Amino acid sequence: GVLVAGTGAAVALQLLREVAAEGGAFGGRCEARCLCCNHTSIDALMIDEFREVVAAANGRVLVNHTLTSEPHAGEDPWDRVPPRQHYPGRHHHFASSFSPFAPLGG
Repeated sequence: GVLVAGTGAAVALQLLREVAAEGGAFGGRCEARCLCCNHTSIDALMIDEFREVVAAANGRVLVNHTLTSEPHAGEDPWDRVPPRQHYPGRHHHFASSFSPFAPLGG
């Protein structure tokens, strides 16, 4: 079994893909269980990728998600993010707008 939180989802996904692959490193008979723990639904990463692995594994991979601080019904999870961490229309951690690098020439 694997317990995952935050960006550990990427590493767990690599492991689960090897389990799901018939010719993977673990062979076609290996099984895996994964529990992904996040505070809210907006913190959950790579959900679609986990679903793809589960679908491809023919019952050999099981992934469950648990939320530890999900808002009450009707409450927007973005309302719980402290203002200093969320700037609408801007990068999650920075107050300034994103300006991509533009070379002067060449």
